[in-house]
Formats: sequence, structure tokens, C-alpha cells
Amino acid sequence: MNVSQLEYLAEFVSKGSFASAARALFVSSQAVSKGIGELEKELGVPLVEKSGNKVLPTPFCLAFSERAREILRSMEDLKAMADSYGSSPNERRKIILAVGSSSLNGRYLQTKRLKGLLDKYPQIDLSIMFNESGMCLTAVEMGMADAAIVLGRVDSP
Repeated sequence: MNVSQLEYLAEFVSKGSFASAARALFVSSQAVSKGIGELEKELGVPLVEKSGNKVLPTPFCLAFSERAREILRSMEDLKAMADSYGSSPNERRKIILAVGSSSLNGRYLQTKRLKGLLDKYPQIDLSIMFNESGMCLTAVEMGMADAAIVLGRVDSP
């Protein structure tokens, strides 16, 4: 699964056709169709169904595309945060990250998974708040956090 596939799927559901999604993303219809087809194979779940000469999203596709949109929005937030970080590499900035998971799972993952990030960017002063998954985006929207992530199962990569 890659970002392009998620973008293709979300835009397909939003626009209603491969051609409209392709125009909005400045790619070919074949690229959208192929990306969604590859995603379908990887997931092992049908995402589209043919109805006459139309291609329609399956009910699973509709639900999956909503989660894909959340991921894409989170990625945009992270990019904007990086862009606003500052031009000086030595400039230290406090970043508050809202993590959606149980606090036990989050604390386990915090030290293990975020150590590489902090080693690579020592100028970041990272403060982490643990929330229920639904509260992460609310924390960002209310200005309580700069970015949010929702963690899945502890054993997933």
C-alpha cells in the first residue's frame, strides 16, 4: 500500500470515476485504475464493482476511503509542520504530538519507534500527549497539539 494508491482511491470515491479522479490528480485514467487494482490485490478485498458501463465503489471501499482520507490529511499536517519548522537547522522547536492509542501501548512505542526520529532531528523538542484515537484530531484542531497520529496494533509495523 502506498500514498498514491490511497490518493487514487480517495479521489475516485470523491469524483465518481477513474477519469475524473485522473484529471484532478493530473495522471492518466489507467494509472488510477491500476493503482486501485493493485491495492485491491494487496488487501484481498474488492474495492470496485462494474455496473453496466460504470465502475462503482463497494461498501468496503467507501469506508476504507474515509480512513485513507484521514491518513492523507495527517500526512499533509506533518508536511506543513515540517515546512513551518524554520530555516535554521539549529533552531530548536517544541512540537506537541497527540498519539491515539492506549497509554500503555503508546508509551511502549514512544521510546522504541520515535527514538530514530529524535536522533535524526535533535533540534526537535518532542512532547507527546496520549489520547483516545478520536481525540487526536480534536487536539490538533483546538491548537493543543501540532500533529496527531493514531497507532494501530502494537505488533504491526
